[in-house]
Amino acid sequence: MLLIKKISEIATENESRNALFFEDELDKLDLWAEDQRTSLRVNIRDLEIEIKETKKMARLAGNLPEKIKLEKHRRMLESKRDDLWRQYDTEAKRIELKKDELIDNIEAQLQAKAAQKTLFKIKWKII
Repeated sequence: MLLIKKISEIATENESRNALFFEDELDKLDLWAEDQRTSLRVNIRDLEIEIKETKKMARLAGNLPEKIKLEKHRRMLESKRDDLWRQYDTEAKRIELKKDELIDNIEAQLQAKAAQKTLFKIKWKII
């Protein structure tokens, strides 16, 4: 009876520690995923700004060859931006898969099992 109670206490303590560990690891994963997404969004935002500037320069260009050159540059930037959006979607999915994989790994590592094993036996007699 005492052994069962002690095993139960140890299991409860382990579960509490593991819950805290899991929360910490999950917070780290969330921060990592957000950093990855933010990096991609920054690149897209920078291209958006460059596209707007190129549009403005094309409108203000004084001659037709310059306008055509700027319009071609703008189209190239828009194509690059579209590629980055596709990359963002792909990376977002990859990040979520990686996050799920890490969560599964942590969960597997946190599985505690109580086992009772006889290490040795002592046999004695009173003489």
